[in-house]
Amino acid sequence: MLLVDLHLHSNASDGNPDPIAIEDHCLKNKIGVALTDHNDIRGSVALIERNRIPCLAGIEVGTQEGLELLVYFRSVESLHEFYIRHVEPFLLDRFMVRSKINCVACLVAAKQLGGFVSLAHPYGFGRKSINSHRGRGGGFKAYVEEIFLRVDGVEIFNGCGFGRSNRQATELQQRLQKRKTVGSDSHTIASCGNAGVEITGDLGSRSAKIFEEIYSGRIHQIKTKRTPFLVTLPVVAMRHSMFFLLKGNARKPILAAAT
Repeated sequence: MLLVDLHLHSNASDGNPDPIAIEDHCLKNKIGVALTDHNDIRGSVALIERNRIPCLAGIEVGTQEGLELLVYFRSVESLHEFYIRHVEPFLLDRFMVRSKINCVACLVAAKQLGGFVSLAHPYGFGRKSINSHRGRGGGFKAYVEEIFLRVDGVEIFNGCGFGRSNRQATELQQRLQKRKTVGSDSHTIASCGNAGVEITGDLGSRSAKIFEEIYSGRIHQIKTKRTPFLVTLPVVAMRHSMFFLLKGNARKPILAAAT
């Protein structure tokens, strides 16, 4: 069995560790990851190209509505095509976790390229929660139902989420009969691997193998260890503040010193 953390962040978005630190941590602890930086794929691409750890090609897309989608692909080539065509043109200068692409359009584009899409922390804070949209009346309730119809999976446990929100996510997944994803939502190296899924695989598993296990719903066990929110908050606040002040110009090569 191989433990794969399906949701974590590097310094390509709002995490502290660089991809090499994540790689070293994974080698030491014999785990795999999906590096799902906010609206950024540099870390995920770098890890897959280095080919030293099990790594699923992925990204967390922040949509126009505020909802966030975990998007996974069999190959780094498909991830790159998705990013260039459907994420990069919609990026915002000052807001890392939001973009101008709407949620349904993102879902359609990802599925057309063979992606697997999981609804991230569906009961998170503010506009990241489906409740904030369902309660707006008008056509928004129907819009949320369309999102439910189109997603492949639901993140049933988020390591930075509270107990109640994770229980609600599990209930939603069971009601919708969608596949499960689990992730630490790590922003620090210490919490990387705190949560994830166990699949059939080993340290030689690559993106296509991990994708097939997740896509087919062959989850044998899940790990659910929470990370205290107060550990994550200072990291996220600092990274987002710098991104806002620099108008996104903090986006630069993150592996320049890697060997």
